[in-house]
Amino acid sequence: AKKAGVAHFVQSTMADGAIPFTEEMKHFRSKKVLEEYIDEIGLPRTFLGTVTFVDNILVPELGGAWTFPFISGILSSETPYHVLAVDDIGGVAAAVFAQPDRFIGRKINMAGDALSVPEMKNVYREVSGKHPKRLRFPVWLCRLINGEFVAQLEWQREGGWTFGTEEARAVYPGMTSFREFLTKHSVSNL
Repeated sequence: AKKAGVAHFVQSTMADGAIPFTEEMKHFRSKKVLEEYIDEIGLPRTFLGTVTFVDNILVPELGGAWTFPFISGILSSETPYHVLAVDDIGGVAAAVFAQPDRFIGRKINMAGDALSVPEMKNVYREVSGKHPKRLRFPVWLCRLINGEFVAQLEWQREGGWTFGTEEARAVYPGMTSFREFLTKHSVSNL
């Protein structure tokens, strides 16, 4: 992109946290290295900082129906769980490309919602009419299933992502809330 003279490079990466990424969070740290390289070579860019994709609840291999038991075993009942609908990345990117002078050199932290697990369960109950699973996986089991995701959730619990939805909504007002996502996809398996 640099050699080709790209005038505006938009890169999806991880949203900024209030505390540093841990060693175990390899997928976060690798994206930070990429950000640093892009800035080092002077590519005119905008970074789109992502959080956990809410779409994962639709995919059994990525948690699906077991999302609440998994995250409930690690997050405190007050921890906001930041989620982002994958489709919203395109909405933000389109807005960024449409106004390069406004966005070159910036990073936009994107979340469609940031709710605690109890708040998410209440929304799920209201939308689906069903009770969410009450089961909580113990941390040791979660580590066996996906240790790197456990490290991410522990980081979140300790104060990782502290931003809300305002920044992304100012760029793309159509950001999808957790409620809207559940409704759109008729989610009823949590």
